Amino acid sequence: MPQRCLKTIPSINYIGYLEANELLTGKTDVLVCDGFTGNVTLKTMEGVVRMFLSLLKSQGEGKKRSWWLLLLKRWLQKSLTRRFSHLNPDQYNGACLLGLRGTVIKSHGAANQRAFAVAIEQAVQAVQRQVPQRIAARLESVYPAGFELLDGGKSGTLR
Repeated sequence: MPQRCLKTIPSINYIGYLEANELLTGKTDVLVCDGFTGNVTLKTMEGVVRMFLSLLKSQGEGKKRSWWLLLLKRWLQKSLTRRFSHLNPDQYNGACLLGLRGTVIKSHGAANQRAFAVAIEQAVQAVQRQVPQRIAARLESVYPAGFELLDGGKSGTLR
């Protein structure tokens, strides 16, 4: 079981599985999952935020808006923008796929030109910083005794 191996590596603070309601709490810095689960999770969160912002925007349209609703709306928009600006795909588009020998960046499907340029810059930086090689070297240095790599370490796949 990979979980048992991860728990034995002192430099990794493996906390185990997370419930869906814990994903945005800051309980973890890194979340590892398969691509389908990650995509569904990300798209669901994006949809909820988009719907919430749409409701805020349309609140009171066609009616006389109360002063407290306008105040709440302004405060929430500023607060949410500050809190979640790091999730803006135009500024932070692209995710590095780990466990590969080369550099692969997954860009958001709805990325505009600016966002795509950010993903390309991320790829350039990953190559310049030798991210795949450094990850492989670090993992090799922390494997517990008896921990094997499949294919003698050629594929980078853990057993």
